[in-house]
Amino acid sequence: MGHTLLIFCVALFALAAFALYAALSQEKERRNAFAQAAVRLGMQFELRADALIEEYGVLPLFSQGHSRHVANVLRGGGGDRPAAVFDYQYTTGGGQRSTTSRQTVAVFTLAGLPLPSFTMEPEGALQKLGELFGYRDVDFEHQPGFSEVYFLRGQDEPAMRQLFQPALLAHLQQAPGWHVEGHEDRLAVYRADRLVKPEGLFGFVEETARVAQIFRGA
Repeated sequence: MGHTLLIFCVALFALAAFALYAALSQEKERRNAFAQAAVRLGMQFELRADALIEEYGVLPLFSQGHSRHVANVLRGGGGDRPAAVFDYQYTTGGGQRSTTSRQTVAVFTLAGLPLPSFTMEPEGALQKLGELFGYRDVDFEHQPGFSEVYFLRGQDEPAMRQLFQPALLAHLQQAPGWHVEGHEDRLAVYRADRLVKPEGLFGFVEETARVAQIFRGA
Protein backbone atom coordinates (compact mmCIF):
# COMPACT_ATOMS: atom_id res chain seq x y z
CA MET A 1 0.00 0.00 0.00
CA GLY A 2 2.80 2.37 0.97
CA HIS A 3 4.77 1.56 -2.18
CA THR A 4 1.73 2.21 -4.37
CA LEU A 5 1.10 5.52 -2.63
CA LEU A 6 4.73 6.53 -3.17
CA ILE A 7 4.49 5.73 -6.87
CA PHE A 8 1.25 7.72 -7.12
CA CYS A 9 2.82 10.74 -5.36
CA VAL A 10 5.91 10.62 -7.59
CA ALA A 11 3.73 10.39 -10.71
CA LEU A 12 1.57 13.28 -9.51
CA PHE A 13 4.65 15.40 -8.83
CA ALA A 14 6.07 14.55 -12.25
CA LEU A 15 2.82 15.57 -13.96
CA ALA A 16 2.72 18.85 -12.05
CA ALA A 17 6.36 19.55 -12.90
CA PHE A 18 5.71 18.78 -16.58
CA ALA A 19 2.64 21.04 -16.63
CA LEU A 20 4.64 23.86 -15.05
CA TYR A 21 7.49 23.38 -17.53
CA ALA A 22 5.06 23.40 -20.46
CA ALA A 23 3.37 26.58 -19.20
CA LEU A 24 6.70 28.34 -18.71
CA SER A 25 7.87 27.23 -22.16
CA GLN A 26 4.70 28.55 -23.78
CA GLU A 27 5.02 31.86 -21.95
CA LYS A 28 8.66 32.17 -23.02
CA GLU A 29 7.69 31.46 -26.63
CA ARG A 30 4.97 34.08 -26.39
CA ARG A 31 7.27 36.65 -24.83
CA ASN A 32 9.91 36.07 -27.54
CA ALA A 33 7.28 36.38 -30.29
CA PHE A 34 6.17 39.78 -28.98
CA ALA A 35 9.78 40.94 -28.61
CA GLN A 36 10.58 39.92 -32.20
CA ALA A 37 7.41 41.58 -33.46
CA ALA A 38 8.43 44.80 -31.71
CA VAL A 39 11.67 44.88 -33.70
CA ARG A 40 9.94 44.22 -37.01
CA LEU A 41 7.20 46.79 -36.35
CA GLY A 42 9.55 49.45 -34.97
CA MET A 43 7.80 49.37 -31.60
CA GLN A 44 9.03 48.96 -28.05
CA PHE A 45 8.57 45.76 -26.05
CA GLU A 46 7.73 45.68 -22.35
CA LEU A 47 7.14 42.52 -20.35
CA ARG A 48 4.66 44.20 -17.99
CA ALA A 49 2.87 47.56 -18.10
CA ASP A 50 -0.03 47.57 -15.65
CA ALA A 51 -0.02 51.38 -15.81
CA LEU A 52 -1.91 51.00 -19.10
CA ILE A 53 -4.95 49.86 -17.12
CA GLU A 54 -5.30 53.34 -15.66
CA GLU A 55 -4.28 55.05 -18.90
CA TYR A 56 -7.03 53.25 -20.82
CA GLY A 57 -9.45 53.18 -17.90
CA VAL A 58 -12.04 55.22 -19.82
CA LEU A 59 -12.69 52.11 -21.91
CA PRO A 60 -15.09 49.61 -20.30
CA LEU A 61 -12.81 46.59 -20.71
CA PHE A 62 -10.30 48.02 -18.26
CA SER A 63 -12.77 48.53 -15.43
CA GLN A 64 -14.14 45.00 -15.34
CA GLY A 65 -13.41 42.56 -12.53
CA HIS A 66 -10.30 42.62 -10.38
CA SER A 67 -6.72 41.29 -10.39
CA ARG A 68 -6.08 43.06 -13.69
CA HIS A 69 -2.75 42.58 -15.44
CA VAL A 70 -1.12 43.70 -18.68
CA ALA A 71 1.75 41.71 -20.20
CA ASN A 72 3.72 41.29 -23.43
CA VAL A 73 3.32 44.90 -24.50
CA LEU A 74 4.15 46.49 -27.84
CA ARG A 75 4.10 50.28 -27.67
CA GLY A 76 4.94 53.24 -29.84
CA GLY A 77 3.04 52.46 -32.99
CA GLY A 78 2.40 55.27 -35.43
CA GLY A 79 0.34 55.89 -38.54
CA ASP A 80 -2.08 53.03 -39.03
CA ARG A 81 -0.45 50.87 -36.38
CA PRO A 82 -1.89 50.42 -32.89
CA ALA A 83 -0.58 52.69 -30.14
CA ALA A 84 -0.29 49.52 -28.03
CA VAL A 85 -0.83 45.78 -28.37
CA PHE A 86 -0.81 43.58 -25.29
CA ASP A 87 -2.22 40.63 -23.40
CA TYR A 88 -4.77 41.69 -20.80
CA GLN A 89 -6.44 39.62 -18.12
CA TYR A 90 -8.91 40.22 -15.32
CA THR A 91 -10.84 38.04 -12.89
CA THR A 92 -14.49 38.11 -11.92
CA GLY A 93 -15.95 36.43 -8.86
CA GLY A 94 -13.90 34.85 -6.12
CA GLY A 95 -12.70 31.50 -4.82
CA GLN A 96 -13.94 28.44 -6.69
CA ARG A 97 -16.47 30.61 -8.54
CA SER A 98 -13.84 32.93 -10.01
CA THR A 99 -13.32 33.21 -13.75
CA THR A 100 -10.30 34.74 -15.45
CA SER A 101 -10.68 36.33 -18.87
CA ARG A 102 -7.59 36.68 -21.09
CA GLN A 103 -7.42 38.44 -24.43
CA THR A 104 -4.97 40.18 -26.73
CA VAL A 105 -5.97 43.81 -27.21
CA ALA A 106 -4.99 46.51 -29.69
CA VAL A 107 -5.58 50.14 -28.71
CA PHE A 108 -5.46 52.91 -31.30
CA THR A 109 -5.24 56.67 -30.89
CA LEU A 110 -7.46 58.32 -33.48
CA ALA A 111 -6.23 61.90 -33.38
CA GLY A 112 -8.75 64.45 -34.58
CA LEU A 113 -11.64 61.99 -34.44
CA PRO A 114 -13.56 62.45 -31.17
CA LEU A 115 -15.56 59.30 -30.60
CA PRO A 116 -18.71 59.00 -28.52
CA SER A 117 -18.41 56.45 -25.73
CA PHE A 118 -19.66 53.15 -27.12
CA THR A 119 -19.27 49.40 -26.85
CA MET A 120 -19.77 47.13 -29.84
CA GLU A 121 -19.77 43.38 -29.30
CA PRO A 122 -20.98 40.28 -31.15
CA GLU A 123 -24.73 39.78 -30.93
CA GLY A 124 -25.62 36.67 -28.95
CA ALA A 125 -27.97 35.14 -26.43
CA LEU A 126 -26.35 37.05 -23.55
CA GLN A 127 -26.84 40.37 -25.33
CA LYS A 128 -30.46 39.55 -26.11
CA LEU A 129 -31.00 38.73 -22.44
CA GLY A 130 -29.38 42.04 -21.50
CA GLU A 131 -31.98 43.89 -23.57
CA LEU A 132 -34.66 42.42 -21.32
CA PHE A 133 -32.92 44.06 -18.34
CA GLY A 134 -32.65 47.49 -19.91
CA TYR A 135 -29.47 47.32 -21.99
CA ARG A 136 -30.50 49.16 -25.11
CA ASP A 137 -29.17 47.94 -28.44
CA VAL A 138 -28.83 50.70 -31.03
CA ASP A 139 -30.29 49.20 -34.20
CA PHE A 140 -30.23 50.55 -37.75
CA GLU A 141 -33.36 49.78 -39.74
CA HIS A 142 -31.62 50.59 -43.02
CA GLN A 143 -28.78 48.17 -42.19
CA PRO A 144 -30.42 45.16 -40.48
CA GLY A 145 -27.43 42.94 -41.28
CA PHE A 146 -25.25 44.91 -38.87
CA SER A 147 -27.78 44.62 -36.06
CA GLU A 148 -27.91 40.87 -36.57
CA VAL A 149 -24.13 40.63 -36.18
CA TYR A 150 -23.36 43.25 -33.52
CA PHE A 151 -24.82 44.62 -30.31
CA LEU A 152 -24.10 48.36 -30.01
CA ARG A 153 -24.70 50.44 -26.91
CA GLY A 154 -23.73 53.77 -25.41
CA GLN A 155 -25.29 56.81 -23.75
CA ASP A 156 -25.17 59.30 -26.60
CA GLU A 157 -27.29 57.60 -29.23
CA PRO A 158 -27.44 60.59 -31.63
CA ALA A 159 -23.62 60.80 -31.65
CA MET A 160 -23.34 57.07 -32.26
CA ARG A 161 -25.77 57.27 -35.16
CA GLN A 162 -23.71 60.12 -36.56
CA LEU A 163 -20.57 57.98 -36.36
CA PHE A 164 -22.05 54.71 -37.60
CA GLN A 165 -22.89 55.80 -41.11
CA PRO A 166 -24.04 53.23 -43.72
CA ALA A 167 -20.52 52.70 -45.13
CA LEU A 168 -19.11 51.98 -41.66
CA LEU A 169 -21.97 49.62 -40.84
CA ALA A 170 -21.48 47.74 -44.10
CA HIS A 171 -17.75 47.29 -43.44
CA LEU A 172 -18.29 46.07 -39.88
CA GLN A 173 -21.00 43.67 -40.97
CA GLN A 174 -18.37 41.92 -43.09
CA ALA A 175 -15.96 41.66 -40.14
CA PRO A 176 -17.86 39.75 -37.43
CA GLY A 177 -16.60 38.66 -34.03
CA TRP A 178 -14.85 41.80 -32.83
CA HIS A 179 -15.28 43.70 -29.60
CA VAL A 180 -14.73 47.42 -30.21
CA GLU A 181 -14.82 50.13 -27.54
CA GLY A 182 -14.47 53.83 -28.21
CA HIS A 183 -14.09 56.97 -26.12
CA GLU A 184 -12.78 60.35 -27.35
CA ASP A 185 -9.60 59.47 -29.29
CA ARG A 186 -9.21 55.91 -27.94
CA LEU A 187 -10.35 52.80 -29.78
CA ALA A 188 -9.82 49.28 -28.40
CA VAL A 189 -10.22 46.27 -30.70
CA TYR A 190 -10.08 42.65 -29.51
CA ARG A 191 -11.79 39.28 -29.49
CA ALA A 192 -13.04 38.47 -25.99
CA ASP A 193 -11.37 35.60 -24.15
CA ARG A 194 -8.94 34.97 -26.99
CA LEU A 195 -5.17 35.24 -26.76
CA VAL A 196 -3.57 35.55 -30.16
CA LYS A 197 -1.17 32.71 -30.91
CA PRO A 198 2.45 33.83 -31.44
CA GLU A 199 2.33 32.89 -35.11
CA GLY A 200 -0.85 34.96 -35.54
CA LEU A 201 0.45 38.17 -33.99
CA PHE A 202 1.19 40.02 -37.23
CA GLY A 203 -2.16 38.99 -38.65
CA PHE A 204 -3.86 40.35 -35.53
CA VAL A 205 -2.08 43.70 -35.90
CA GLU A 206 -3.16 43.91 -39.53
CA GLU A 207 -6.77 42.90 -38.83
CA THR A 208 -7.24 45.34 -35.97
CA ALA A 209 -5.60 48.08 -38.02
CA ARG A 210 -8.16 47.50 -40.76
CA VAL A 211 -10.98 47.86 -38.21
CA ALA A 212 -9.43 51.12 -36.96
CA GLN A 213 -9.07 52.36 -40.54
CA ILE A 214 -12.79 51.77 -41.06
CA PHE A 215 -13.51 54.12 -38.17
CA ARG A 216 -10.97 56.67 -39.41
CA GLY A 217 -12.77 56.72 -42.72
CA ALA A 218 -16.17 57.13 -41.08
